[in-house]
Parts: sequence; structure tokens; C-alpha cells
Amino acid sequence: MSQKPHHSRSKAIKKCRTISLLIFAALCTSAYATPKTVIISLDGATPRIVDQLNASGQLNPNEGINLLRAKGFSAQQNITIAPSLTAAAHIAIATGSIAAANDVVSNTFHLVASPFTFNISGFSAPIGGYSIDGPTESPFLTAVPLWRPLLENNKTVATATWPGGDGLNVTVPGLNPSPIVQPAAERTVTYTVPFGAATAPFQKGFSLNAASFSPAPPATVADLICAGHTSFSPVLQANLEAFNSGGQSYSIKVAALDTTNDGTTNYDTLVMFDANHGSILGPFTATPLGTGPAYIQLSTKISSLFYLEGHSNKGGPLLRFAALARSFHRADCAQLC
Repeated sequence: MSQKPHHSRSKAIKKCRTISLLIFAALCTSAYATPKTVIISLDGATPRIVDQLNASGQLNPNEGINLLRAKGFSAQQNITIAPSLTAAAHIAIATGSIAAANDVVSNTFHLVASPFTFNISGFSAPIGGYSIDGPTESPFLTAVPLWRPLLENNKTVATATWPGGDGLNVTVPGLNPSPIVQPAAERTVTYTVPFGAATAPFQKGFSLNAASFSPAPPATVADLICAGHTSFSPVLQANLEAFNSGGQSYSIKVAALDTTNDGTTNYDTLVMFDANHGSILGPFTATPLGTGPAYIQLSTKISSLFYLEGHSNKGGPLLRFAALARSFHRADCAQLC
């Protein structure tokens, strides 16, 4: 998105912006000779949870969050707002103000200007309020996100899935046509990755045992070989789930492969594919959007992205192992998102 200048609307807002900028600059200059700062929020990952994962050896001490801890700043304890919900909390971080001041009070809530049965998402709600007379944009915002004074001072700002930095023209749900109560200029940064949206089916776990699997159809075996995936034990297949979503009907299958040529039955790879949309060989939507089947290896547990072909939201799940008995007395896999 292109950068757009912002203009102060009141002395109170100017004061708020100045305080925010000084705090940000202090953090930058104390960490780097050239001021560059990345703020990362892991939703729900309190220090207590991270410490527990470290104590159990589930996190690499030299990578990921532990590397960020060692090289930057991290909070030992968080004092959250009320309510402690994702949208409200992240707008509070961005503005330095509580929900009562920035007017984002929940993940979903009712705007006074909306008809009674309509709500708005906190991720796309007007930050700092709006005027119900109209309704229209407010001339006196009660809070502004940190990126606005930074942009006004010719800094580069990028937001990745951070609520509020979406370049959205905010309208009032239930009004048709609806006036814009917060223009995109108030929410536009230099670069952004939108927050996106969740779609059914949501987080779900699956427990599969030997009885869940049977020998894979010859067509599945042939397609896997054609795709360059050979199994040194008989390919097994199970039905994972069938669902309707995004205007499409999906039938997700899982195949188990033994990719080690060691004379022992030790399944180490699961292949997730949609029997209704391309199966294993396709055709699939062109990359980078289309993915084809998802291959999950025991060594990594996390699959490649799995795009749901034809879905109206252009989305898909990510799948991982919870556990896998290599002799295939039992296999567990979990759909994360």
C-alpha cells in the first residue's frame, strides 16, 4: 500500500502522538545504532507458557522465540486490558490507550450507529471513535495508532496481520449505503499483510489407528509414484473428513508412506489430498496460491500449506502430527488452522 500523510486534528492528539514517538525512538536507539525496530506479538503466548515449553525441551534454545528473546526485548509479565481479547489488546498496544479511550472494546461489538441486530469486527472497527451524527468520521480522535506519527515523520512502517493496519475504509454495518466513518488513509501503512479471516472447518484434531486405514486404491499408489513419492511398504489410506465450505464440497483423504528403504515397516510420511479437487496430480490452481497435496514428514511434523481449491475465501488448512507410531499401530494427526 502507498504511504499517505496524516494531519493532526487537535492539540490533544498532537500531544499523544509526541509521547508515542518518543517511547518508540527510545526503544529503537537503545537496541541499534540505526533505529530499526520490529514488534512481535504472539497472541496468547504468555511468558509462563514459553518458559514451560523451554523447560520441557520443546523449543530450540537458539532459534525462533528464544533467539528473539536473546537479541531483543521481551516482557517478563504482561498487564493486559479488560477485556483481554485479541483485537482490543492489539489496538491498545498500537495506540498506548485502553479500550475505553480507543473505542475498540472487543473482538466483535455493536456500533451505536448500526441497527440493533448488526455488529462490527474489532479487527476492522474505527480506532479512536467516529461521529454518530451522520454517522461520519470523527474530527477529534481519542486515540491514534503508533504508525501514524511515524509516517508523518517520514518513517517506513510495515504491519503484518496487526489489527488496524489494513488500509480499510471502515463503514457502519447494517447501513446501506453506509458512509465511511474512518477512511483508509487513517489505517494505511507503507507495507502491510492483512489480518485475513478464519473459515470453516476450524481447529480440529483427529485420532487414527490401524483400523482407520486400508490398502490404498491402485490409482492413489500410481499417482504418488508419478508425483515422485515411492513407498517401500504398502501405501495405506484413510478418510480424514468431508465438509462443505466456501461454496465447495471437500473430501480429505490421508495416505501413509514408508519412504525408508531399510527392509522395515516404518511409516514416516502422511499425504493429505482432496479427492474432489485434483486429488494428487491435479490440475491445481497455479502457484503461489495453489499447493496440491500436503506432505507431512515425521521428522518435521509440519506440512506444506494446503490450499482448498475453489474456496471462495482463497484459504486452506495447515496440518501437523501430534504423534505417529511408525509400525502403524496408531497414528495421530491434528489440523491446526
